[in-house]
Amino acid sequence: MTETRLAGVTPDAPWRRLVALGDPGGIGPSSRKGLARHLRDTHTSLAFLDLCRTRASISDTRARHLTRALDFRCDLALVLCGGQDDAANPYDAEVELGRVIGPLRDAGADVLTIVPPTSTRSPLRDRFAAVSMRHGALYLHLESTAQTSVLGEVVRTLNAKVWSRRQRVSS
Repeated sequence: MTETRLAGVTPDAPWRRLVALGDPGGIGPSSRKGLARHLRDTHTSLAFLDLCRTRASISDTRARHLTRALDFRCDLALVLCGGQDDAANPYDAEVELGRVIGPLRDAGADVLTIVPPTSTRSPLRDRFAAVSMRHGALYLHLESTAQTSVLGEVVRTLNAKVWSRRQRVSS
């Protein structure tokens, strides 16, 4: 799948302010910026703030970047986590993720929790999926960190969110 083909996948995307935060875990800036470019194809005025920091734990993300993400008034947040949290106490990491997602959702943002393929066997994978669902966030466990694959998976997940909103509105 090429970037050109992905550009029109989310034509009804409502998002105007995108923030990415957490540990990119192999999801490079080109993938995050690529998503912003795709969303700009729908809304040329899309604002993008990239707060991702290599090796940031979810606790670091909450302490150092959550306030900035909230001040940015994002309506879509990509929370990248898992890589640095594998060694953490699973309960603590789960609680911290809830402390990141909860305020973003309370502020009205759609949240997509993204876990890189390096966390495939991590006990946190299922915990992060559960906490995401409890907070009404989307959850995506990536199978690859290749840019086209990341963009494709993220855009498909966001497209499903747009489609489900259309279904609720038309019902």
